[in-house]
Amino acid sequence: MAVYFPNTNSLLLLPPKAGSVWLRAVLVESKVFHVILGPEELRGHGRLALYGREFSAIGAFVRHPISWYHSYWRYRSKNSTWDERWIIDADCASSSFEEFLQLVCSEHPGYLTNLFSEFTGAPENPIDYIGKTEFLVDGLLSYLNLIGERYQRGVIEDFAPRNVSGPRFSPTREHCDLVYRAEIGCYETYNYDKLPM
Repeated sequence: MAVYFPNTNSLLLLPPKAGSVWLRAVLVESKVFHVILGPEELRGHGRLALYGREFSAIGAFVRHPISWYHSYWRYRSKNSTWDERWIIDADCASSSFEEFLQLVCSEHPGYLTNLFSEFTGAPENPIDYIGKTEFLVDGLLSYLNLIGERYQRGVIEDFAPRNVSGPRFSPTREHCDLVYRAEIGCYETYNYDKLPM
């Protein structure tokens, strides 16, 4: 699935673990006219190739790699919901974040770089807008302004976070070094610092 804005013929792609729950909810609450597209089995995460580029504008959000991996691991391990259809689940499932991270970075380096590029396009041919989950409110406002969509600014600015669980994650230097080496393309393409904010 993706979010389609009929008034402006614009599309917002929803990479997993990059704010999609909040984005869908705030668009409803702020009464922005939109339509959810795509097959339900993708849970809102249809990639660029599924929709093509025949839109006035296309946007998506990315997330700092170390934060993304921790959020993904927490989501999967919380209820033992590893899904073997996904290669990192099949090869790297673990109740330990450290073990999961070691496995992903050694067995599938560049996994997240490749995943994000399936939503944002290749670095040499990116979509129109790429926001960062770390600045989700400002990013959504920027995207809606870019496409010329009407919205209720105060509702978006005051909308509470969604799908947030547990205490704030503080990665170790070893975590950061490991992910940086495995996902250097992601850091460079989306201009992320080695250490998360």
